[in-house]
Amino acid sequence: MDKAFAAAPAARGSVSVRERKDWIDMLRAMAMFFVILGHRLRGIKPFFVFTSPVKIPMFFMISGYVFNYDRKSTGRFLANMFFKLVVPWLCLTVPFVAVKAVVKGNPSVLMSGIYSIISGKTYWYMPCLIVAELIWFFTVKFGKTALRISVIAVAVTVLGLVAAKFKVLGFAMINRAMAVQFFLLMGFLFKKYEKQLFRMNWWQTALVFVVYISLAVISLRIWPKYNLDVHRSFYYNYAYCFAMIIIGCTGCFIAAHKLSGKVPKIIGFLGQNTLVYYLLNSVNSKAFVAGLSKAGIQLSAPMKTAVIMAVVYVMCGIEALVLNRFLPVIVGKRKKQITRNSSAE
Repeated sequence: MDKAFAAAPAARGSVSVRERKDWIDMLRAMAMFFVILGHRLRGIKPFFVFTSPVKIPMFFMISGYVFNYDRKSTGRFLANMFFKLVVPWLCLTVPFVAVKAVVKGNPSVLMSGIYSIISGKTYWYMPCLIVAELIWFFTVKFGKTALRISVIAVAVTVLGLVAAKFKVLGFAMINRAMAVQFFLLMGFLFKKYEKQLFRMNWWQTALVFVVYISLAVISLRIWPKYNLDVHRSFYYNYAYCFAMIIIGCTGCFIAAHKLSGKVPKIIGFLGQNTLVYYLLNSVNSKAFVAGLSKAGIQLSAPMKTAVIMAVVYVMCGIEALVLNRFLPVIVGKRKKQITRNSSAE
């Protein structure tokens, strides 16, 4: 067991593995911005071609990077996951389904809504993340060495892609959770070799982004009708899509690390509350759009997108502040944890 975690991050320096890193919060904030904006720009293909490789994969890579490799107890891991992920997921989604059932006067709405949440039909990322971290924990626990962990993760990823293609193990996003093991592996390797990775200078980092942008432009020309979608486990060309993901996310990790200590507090706050933004942004946007419609206010498409984004960020921010202050357990935090600004991972 000790070997399994010794194979994890070798270069931690003087920084505690549980210390919160502001540049990681910035990466989370960036990825969440792309997610929320993507809900408003569904018909604009170039946006997804340029952002999809560094959007959802980034979240899983971050999970692999900040994963607590010192935790050896399965029971403690499951308890931590329950309070940090499962409780927030259900507390921030089920009540809205319950209200909908009461308004419609139909109890079956509640049961179908809960099933939709747990199965991943709505808020797919949460069951996918939970199952993915479960798989990853046991991969690290039994892999014991970096090589074995890598082999297992790649094998599970391939099986997940096959299962998704043939629509097997779809409940709770199990097949997607298997397919994203490669992304957690990347985060693991980023952590293990971070000294070498973060040694790159700004010019080298810029070159990484030039390559990434070039690949995105080529993708638009060769595959004009497609863009990769982790949610649907759709990769129009596996080699090309994974190359874009690796290059794009590597560049983002390096660039973000170079800005360590320079991240504005508001960006850090957004990154620390991505669960609230992910689970509540849809509710806030639908309520606001309904209000606009009822008031008879007509806005141009660009203006409507900008206004909705602003409202969603303000409302989710207020909700996050209130929950952090009065009900931190609902967002997977403790008051002591918020005060010390320590990592939730």
